[in-house]
This record gives sequence, C-alpha cells and structure tokens, in this order.
Amino acid sequence: MSQTPSWVSGRRFIGLFVDMFCTTMIDVAVELQFPSYLFFASPASFLSFMLDVPSLDSQLSRNSVTELRVRGFVNSVPRSVLPTSVLKQGDGYSWYLHHGRKFTETKGIIVNTFTELEPFVLDTLSTSDVPKVYPVGSIMDLNGPAQWHPDRAQ
Repeated sequence: MSQTPSWVSGRRFIGLFVDMFCTTMIDVAVELQFPSYLFFASPASFLSFMLDVPSLDSQLSRNSVTELRVRGFVNSVPRSVLPTSVLKQGDGYSWYLHHGRKFTETKGIIVNTFTELEPFVLDTLSTSDVPKVYPVGSIMDLNGPAQWHPDRAQ
C-alpha cells in the first residue's frame, strides 16, 4: 500500500468526488486509499442504463434482440430508442462499457434527481448490487450557457 501524501497529513479528507466523465480519477482515489463517489449529472434512469450496459453487452451485439430489460425501467426498452453510439458499438460504445463498469467501483453515486420524480428506478437501484445511490436533485443551471462565454468579463 502507498503512503498518504504529505499535503493530506493533518487534514481530514472525506473522499474524492468524480464527475461521470472522469472515472479514471477513481483509480487515483484507490491509490491514495480514499473512498470515491460519483457525481452523475443526468437522471437516475440514465444511470440505471449505464450500470446495465456491461451486462447487456452480449444482447446489444445481436441485432436480433429488439427489446432489452434495464433494471431501472418498468417496461422493456426498444432497441430503436437507444443512443446511436450504443447501437453502432464503436468508440462511443466502448465509452459506455468502460464508464458503466467504473461506476460500480465507487463507494456511492450522487445523482441529479429526486425520489418523487423517479421512484421506481431509485427503489430498484437501492436493492441492486450497485453502490449506494443518493438523489440530490434537482440541480439546475438557471443562468444557462451564456455565463460560460469566453469573451464575457467576469
């Protein structure tokens, strides 16, 4: 095991929060012996799909499968409504596989939803073998992307 870095000693460090696109930082947390948590900015239904992509891999590779069972969905999901990047099984698909697997390596997942909005999927995830899911939404950016413009003086 590695030693805790000197910049951490004497400080109380709770864990490392990573974005849904920065899952490689989970490996950093493991190396530093810190718990990692995922912040998933999309709804819990999409989280459920992402967590299921690795187990759906064999079905997705067969064009004959027209409907898929995703644990957080009440009804089966028609293949035709899946993102194109999943259906083509190229680089985009490998992204779904990689991140879906990495999500399960965290101590918990903070998701942008609330219980009353997605009760079925949150109940399903709470009884599944995935990290604990914490609904913290709805998180919204009320100012919009105009505030991010590079020419805008801050």
